[in-house]
Amino acid sequence: MTVTKQETVAVGRCEYEAFRVRQETKRAGQPVDVWSALYSPDLHATLAKVYDEGTSEETTIAYDYIQSLSH
Repeated sequence: MTVTKQETVAVGRCEYEAFRVRQETKRAGQPVDVWSALYSPDLHATLAKVYDEGTSEETTIAYDYIQSLSH
């Protein structure tokens, strides 16, 4: 895992500072799965995942909204 940058991520009407964390899984020294997560240290949660980063196939899957769990 590598933190590649810090950015602002919008979820609903709110914005959060997040770290872009690159995750790479290797098998026999070769990458088999590479993606990035947008992690908010304030919320202690992943706000989005980015697949095929830096390619024409790049896709971001993100939350539309967040709500707290009732106790």
